[in-house]
Amino acid sequence: MGVLRWGQRLRIAHMKYEPYTADPTTEDARARMMAQSGTSRDKSGSVVAGIFFLLGLGLLTGGFFSGRSQYNILKNWPKVDSTVTKSELTTGHDDNTAMYGAEFEFRYKVKGKEYQTPASSGYETSSYSEMKQTVDIFAPGTQHALLYNPANPSEIRWDAGYNFSFFLVPICLGGMGIIFAGVGVIVWFLFR
Repeated sequence: MGVLRWGQRLRIAHMKYEPYTADPTTEDARARMMAQSGTSRDKSGSVVAGIFFLLGLGLLTGGFFSGRSQYNILKNWPKVDSTVTKSELTTGHDDNTAMYGAEFEFRYKVKGKEYQTPASSGYETSSYSEMKQTVDIFAPGTQHALLYNPANPSEIRWDAGYNFSFFLVPICLGGMGIIFAGVGVIVWFLFR
């Protein structure tokens, strides 16, 4: 039996206490494993950050192009006066909840040719009164201006305008893009 010195450990062997000198190769291996563990954690954090950031950029790009398309419709599609020939409330169900939509038909002339084009609300809501109000505004026989595609006059936008509903898709895509890209940046800063 000897005196324990710095860098030695006490090891129990055959029920006797005897000094044990730490194996430097084992200590080095342990240190390398701890360093690699931190590095792999940092790498996985960077990968997650990159995925979120790229997904966010993709959503922002989609929002930009969708918004630009809607803006081009407002700027480049001509207006035409139309008459509503059909307007009805539609009903569907979603998880035992009644959902309401609207279907319309518009009659209008472009360059002397008459078109009769169907359109819909483009969404359904559980609010009967909201959709009923839309159907009442676009009652058969009423006159409304709408936008048509000059390359294909049977393609119309009856709800076009600088309003939230017309720009809903670009707003949602852009908002989600900002959130995802922001999460990616935050995760990257946390795991750098």
